[in-house]
Amino acid sequence: MTARRTLDTRLREPWLTIARVTWISLVVLTVVLFAVGLVVGLGQLRTVCTHGACHSEQLGPAGAELQQQLGLSLDFYAWWTTIVFAVFGSVFTAVGALIFWRRSDDWMALFVSLFLVMLGAGALPVIPSVGTIHPGSLTFLLGVGTFPVLLFLFPDGHFVPRWMRWPIALWLAIVVVRLVVIPVPPARILSAPPDAIYLSIGVAGVGAQVYRYQRVSTPLQRQQTKWVVLGFSGLFVNLLVIILALRLFPALTGPGLPSLVFRKYAFPFVGLFPALIIPVTIAISILRYRLWDVDLIIRRTLVYGAVTATLAVLYFASVISLQAAFRQLTGQGDQLAIVASTLGIAALFTPVRRRIQTGIDRRFYRRKYDAAKILAAFSATVRDEVDLDRLAGKLLSAVQETMQPAHVSLWLRQTNARPQRREGTKEK
Repeated sequence: MTARRTLDTRLREPWLTIARVTWISLVVLTVVLFAVGLVVGLGQLRTVCTHGACHSEQLGPAGAELQQQLGLSLDFYAWWTTIVFAVFGSVFTAVGALIFWRRSDDWMALFVSLFLVMLGAGALPVIPSVGTIHPGSLTFLLGVGTFPVLLFLFPDGHFVPRWMRWPIALWLAIVVVRLVVIPVPPARILSAPPDAIYLSIGVAGVGAQVYRYQRVSTPLQRQQTKWVVLGFSGLFVNLLVIILALRLFPALTGPGLPSLVFRKYAFPFVGLFPALIIPVTIAISILRYRLWDVDLIIRRTLVYGAVTATLAVLYFASVISLQAAFRQLTGQGDQLAIVASTLGIAALFTPVRRRIQTGIDRRFYRRKYDAAKILAAFSATVRDEVDLDRLAGKLLSAVQETMQPAHVSLWLRQTNARPQRREGTKEK
């Protein structure tokens, strides 16, 4: 049944030609609108917004004055913003085109590639700047609007469980109604109550992916899912860090120069460009390129992410406590506290990393952790053992415990005698 599911997403004529022509038509239309939107938006960003109907990234009088305080012109701001948007949309479009080029005979790959193109164009305020009646509606519908559909269908194109198709049908009907029957700008499509429905559908999609991973997916499909989850998890963690920074530093959200610098110049690096990991991981998953490397990446991400968070907490706690201690003793000790904390963190890095890695291996990679312990014990035995029979027995035992084969044999070559064969069989 698994093999049949994998082959079901292949298209045959005449549907293959129809799907390809439809994909090319939608993408060409989107790319043209995106390019025109960049040109039109560049002209709008070069002027100061003095009325309500402005480009969403256009500066008002106060923002233009702060821009001058930075020593930067409106032309610089306009070109900077346009280039950022162009890079973001181009990466999504290029990855979508790559998937189409390699897997255009697979309708699931076509859907994912179209989703990426529309997401790159519809997630930015570029196409709406053209000025026609809601020109971003189609890209929004096929981008952000179809993300729940992707959650329920990925990676084999089947709804699991099958009844999940009805919530998706309800969601798509709501989006279409909001776009056609009650036209609203794309940015308001998810306004209440649809945003609550979107959140509910998203949570249900995540639950469906967990169920699929545990009950239905093949080993190959599980690796595909891991890559996509890795991309979205990285973006989610990045957004949490941004939200935490905004909470800790209110000046970044209020009026003033720090807010302008963060929103217009720093945010593309900390909030926008990190999202480019999503099309990359999706492409690896769809094209099945080095899928099995994801376990190593996840393991190292968990280890070094936990190490970084732990050391950061220890660093700030030690700086605060040492500053208080030095002030009581010497009256001034800010620099001494920072130096002492830095040296302490440098000394703690290796033991903390080793301890966290051991804990993560024991919790999430139990089989590999046990195998590593067995191999380490066998290495110690090899250094001390001189009896060949006992060494051969321990070698067979180590192979059985780590690799768990159904049968294992060992041939020992002797100079003036017939080769000896030792066997070990895994006990059921």
